[in-house]
Amino acid sequence: MTNVPFLEAQLAFVTGVTSGIGAATTRALLEAGMRVVGVGRDAARLSDAAHDFGPRFQPLLLDLADADARRRALSDLGREPIRLLVNNAAECVYESALELAPERLARLFEINVIGLIDVTRAVTARMNEMSSLPLSAPLLQALEALAYTQMTPVQAQSLPAILAGRDLIGQAPTGSGKTVAFGLALLHRLDPALLRVQALVLCPTRELADQVAKEIRRLAAAIPNLKVLILTGGVPLGPQLASLRKDSHVVVGTPGRVQEMLRKQVLHLANVRTLVLDEADRMLDMGFEEPIF
Repeated sequence: MTNVPFLEAQLAFVTGVTSGIGAATTRALLEAGMRVVGVGRDAARLSDAAHDFGPRFQPLLLDLADADARRRALSDLGREPIRLLVNNAAECVYESALELAPERLARLFEINVIGLIDVTRAVTARMNEMSSLPLSAPLLQALEALAYTQMTPVQAQSLPAILAGRDLIGQAPTGSGKTVAFGLALLHRLDPALLRVQALVLCPTRELADQVAKEIRRLAAAIPNLKVLILTGGVPLGPQLASLRKDSHVVVGTPGRVQEMLRKQVLHLANVRTLVLDEADRMLDMGFEEPIF
């Protein structure tokens, strides 16, 4: 597969047109003067896409497993002398779209695929930039200072959903950027002017809680007077009780110590907007099911 200029093709097959990347790529192709066929299996979403993209966009509702449907679809596209360009934008992000890889699509339709367009990479790269996220200026400033420019896969898949206010369960290896993902999300939802606990992060160990708190502080470096408090066992209770009297925006702690502070009625969570269970499976393995739930 080789990259080709836009205008070598008059028609583009676009997969994943309702995804962020697919939609942005479709707009770029339409602006380049192409006719676009958007392939998908969700009639309602394809219909919405057709309304948004205009007359040069043709929705193609298609189950690729149906050979007769493929042949009919190809016939319906007409026999004008076109060179077919397949843009596989969705494959970059969504595993469910892997069956739409260019080589497979070419075999299914018995067509000659001449290549992929550069805009796919450009749009993908742009959507993976931290600066593309709808974050506050202080958070973007901190990311720039930390040289966090490109999102990792887990960040690219989780942050848009979290920032939109959706609940999320994420699973990724150590070092994949999960802490930055939930750290940005909880800081994004904070009101720095309200000096109350607005985010609670539970971790299985004191060591992990310390690491998480350190990363959140780094991300919050440009937010004036933002306070992060660590509540963990294995350290004297007195200093933590004293810190609680001053209030904090974010509490990072272990389940046992947090539960103890709640029993003592010195930790108040009425204003919590974000709850994070970091390494929840490990906390359950350690017997923290009751404190968590």
